[in-house]
Amino acid sequence: MTQNIDAQEQSLLDNLMPDMETDHGGLTLGDLIVLVFDLVLLIWTGWHSYNFLTGSVPDEYSLLALVGLWGLDIGAIGWSIVWIFGSTTRYQDWTAMGFFVIDLIGVVLTSVVDSLTYGDPDAALTALLGGIATIGVPLIVVGNVMAGFAYHMTSPETAKRRTKRKMDAKHAANMQKLKDQQRKLQFTRDFLMARQQVLDQGEQLAQMKMRQDAVERSLNNVLGDSQRMMDMTNQAQDDFQVPVGVGDNGNQPEPSYHPSWDDEIPPPIPPDDFSDPR
Repeated sequence: MTQNIDAQEQSLLDNLMPDMETDHGGLTLGDLIVLVFDLVLLIWTGWHSYNFLTGSVPDEYSLLALVGLWGLDIGAIGWSIVWIFGSTTRYQDWTAMGFFVIDLIGVVLTSVVDSLTYGDPDAALTALLGGIATIGVPLIVVGNVMAGFAYHMTSPETAKRRTKRKMDAKHAANMQKLKDQQRKLQFTRDFLMARQQVLDQGEQLAQMKMRQDAVERSLNNVLGDSQRMMDMTNQAQDDFQVPVGVGDNGNQPEPSYHPSWDDEIPPPIPPDDFSDPR
């Protein structure tokens, strides 16, 4: 019976509490009471923080004091929620917890200084803490801005995107190197092919020139032989030809007699003419 009552109470409590997962398991009744307690007290600290911040800006810009609360009271709430539900990396945990504490220090400082301003404005402690708050509170607000950037820059999703972007950039660089090498090889190939074409044409021209030279030499040899034969023939004709009008002794040669069939044959010499005179 007792177990059934406990189960019913637990079921009723689960229905009343929002379904939220925290670092310690979930949002319980104790967590809800503490949150309400903190929110009520933050009304008091928030008013003192706002009142202190309005003294640091001109009257016509008093709304900027509300913006400053995001670096103090509202910032403390925000960083606590981030640490409970959002931060996943070590740097994010350090950022969330660190600025949660820093914002609380700023809240304490503004609350004390503003309270002293109303209670004992001429006290030395009021002047001392007021000077510290005047310098420290703007630094805390600016630090919250920097912490917001740092939190996003150290998130796991940012790390994944950065890793992927680096890998893509490295891959693109490697592919660009391959493309450059391919382009260089293509240029080298084109150069070598063009050079080979020129060399082939040069070789063909060289062979053509060699053939022409060989034919020219053969032609010159034939023509030289023919010329020599003609010279020898002319020399031989010159050697066997007798000059007209010049004899062996340099005198006029006697006209040569060439008999013909029409000439008369002289009569024979009588035998008596060949007898011995003795």
